[in-house]
Amino acid sequence: LPAPGHIEQVVIDGNLAFLAGNRQGVLIADISDPKRPKFLGGERDSFQAAWDLVLDGHLLYVSDAQKGLVVLDVSDPQRPRWVGQYDSADRCFGVALLRDGYVLLAQGRSGVLILDVSNPRNPRKVGRISSRDFSWNVVARDKTVFIADGRGGLQVFDLHNPSQPQLLVEMMIGKHCRGIALQENLLFLTDMSRGLLIFDMSDPRSPVQLSELPLSGVTRSVSVFEEQVVVSAERSGLYIVNVSVPESPQLIGQVQTGFGARNVHSSGRYLFVAAGQDGLSVIDLDRVGSRKVLHDFPLSP
Repeated sequence: LPAPGHIEQVVIDGNLAFLAGNRQGVLIADISDPKRPKFLGGERDSFQAAWDLVLDGHLLYVSDAQKGLVVLDVSDPQRPRWVGQYDSADRCFGVALLRDGYVLLAQGRSGVLILDVSNPRNPRKVGRISSRDFSWNVVARDKTVFIADGRGGLQVFDLHNPSQPQLLVEMMIGKHCRGIALQENLLFLTDMSRGLLIFDMSDPRSPVQLSELPLSGVTRSVSVFEEQVVVSAERSGLYIVNVSVPESPQLIGQVQTGFGARNVHSSGRYLFVAAGQDGLSVIDLDRVGSRKVLHDFPLSP
């Protein structure tokens, strides 16, 4: 795991940025002025290695790489409050929400854990999806789940009955699938040997590959914002891709981000990057041509 202080994930909600800070736990910043983010509060004691997070109303669901799932109440961002947790001996990575009160937790070689969080004070295991290789990240649409499974490629499951996942399709992709994102019927997948791949998932049982864009570096995550996709590639920085025509994606910019881009979230014209040792990096999309980071915010409480 990275050294203390690495920012692994960022989620934006209005003027707030929620960050998974590895051994720093969860950090919350005011980004009403993107040029001058301000630390508001955080929670460290509940975590060993905060890795990924997802917001649902006033509840923040956080995967801890060494611990399991932690639930925080962030209705007061200056004083986030522990609500509940699910302890797991397996390492944990990506986390996602599933409709009707469930959370999905990617657990590497242990697959994807399915938790009932209808009572967030007491998350309860209801099922598990086995991994062919290493489940890094997971996303969901309605009751359909899509998993980036390392050398196992793409896995798609039906979870109408969360206790009995039904495999719809699995596809070998390339060397190592890690990043995954959904926008309506389009699925965006990153692979270390093939770059960015785009699929039409109108029929989850029969994915149709629309295009492929080779990218260099360790393509770690992918995020989609309207007609643009941003691929985080650690020391290669960020690739910004126009996908208005998904059959023909166009690389429109690349931004270097120092020690390594982990994940990214967009708000208006700004990109907020979980940039490892650099903390939170803020990039002005209007200045992408300059390939410069607008601001690095170390986020030391």
